Amino acid sequence: MVRIGVTGHVRLQPSAHRVIARDLKRLLRGYPGVHGVTCLAEGADRLFAEAVMACRGSFEAVLPVPEISAAPEEDRSLRSLLRFASDVTKITVPGPPEASYAVASHEMVLRSDVLVAVWDGSDEGLRGGTAETVEFARQQGREVRVVWPELPPDCQEELMSTRSTRSSWLGRCIPRWPGQASAPAAIAGSNRAG
Repeated sequence: MVRIGVTGHVRLQPSAHRVIARDLKRLLRGYPGVHGVTCLAEGADRLFAEAVMACRGSFEAVLPVPEISAAPEEDRSLRSLLRFASDVTKITVPGPPEASYAVASHEMVLRSDVLVAVWDGSDEGLRGGTAETVEFARQQGREVRVVWPELPPDCQEELMSTRSTRSSWLGRCIPRWPGQASAPAAIAGSNRAG
């Protein structure tokens, strides 16, 4: 069984969730058996956990719990996913919230054989964020698999914006995955309908 960790953007356009989830499932089905390792952050991490379950795999959670934040159990979506986790490790580090995120991300990488990054390649972000986690994984000799749709340049920012409406984004920004000649059927079908 392969242990696959995940890192990725938190703010993803809701209309992109289906495409990203589908691509994650395709990637995971390429392994003989999957055990996911995730911090269960909103966005990419939770899409990954759902994809692991859809592929009949298991997952464990490494939760960053900053000292000044609310208990993770107060997040209803998180609480629902935690019921399916085979193990839950909570990590609290003194200092700013980013310290807990960084330590939890590093622990997730150390528990993984492969890291999946739902990532646009940007090196911007907070401590413990996607770019830093990918760099740490590479330093640790982990294989890194990037999942990100190919979009026209003016649509990249909209993929992560929560301000864009579904119909306006789909009308102009149909994701295409690397090597894919045409739009994914689910997105193209949604575009025609909406």
